[in-house]
Amino acid sequence: VDDPADRERLAGRLRELLGRLDAAATEADGDGTAAGSLEDRMDGASDDELFDLIDNELGLS
Repeated sequence: VDDPADRERLAGRLRELLGRLDAAATEADGDGTAAGSLEDRMDGASDDELFDLIDNELGLS
């Protein structure tokens, strides 16, 4: 994403989605293990991998 405003908006949306996943994982398994592994995957992911994650694992497309 080349435009700084678009990049910041996308980053904010990804942080919001990660927050929702963190909360759901903590409720599901009580220790947040799943959320940590997702966060690790997102930290090292390329742009294409992040979009694949959004499309495939979050059901957004």
